[in-house]
Amino acid sequence: MGKQARQLACLVAVESRFMDMQTSYEDVLQRAEKLPPGQRLLLIEHLIRQMRSTQTEQDAHPAWEDYAASAPYPLCGEDAQAWVSRTRRESDKSRN
Repeated sequence: MGKQARQLACLVAVESRFMDMQTSYEDVLQRAEKLPPGQRLLLIEHLIRQMRSTQTEQDAHPAWEDYAASAPYPLCGEDAQAWVSRTRRESDKSRN
């Protein structure tokens, strides 16, 4: 598989994961719209309380640990160190 094919496969995989998250979000919105007004208010109150407690526990900036294990290993079929080494070699060749 060539470099461009690998990159395309990687982009497709990442986009697919994003679309799965988007679908889940849309499902939650649709379900919330079906709740009676009183239960919607309870849901809103719960979410606000949860956000406030989470916000006080964290900095305004997420830590790198928040992203740890969010992608399958190896991402796009290539070890991270192998990717760094390969891209450095390719960069060096293009400069010469």
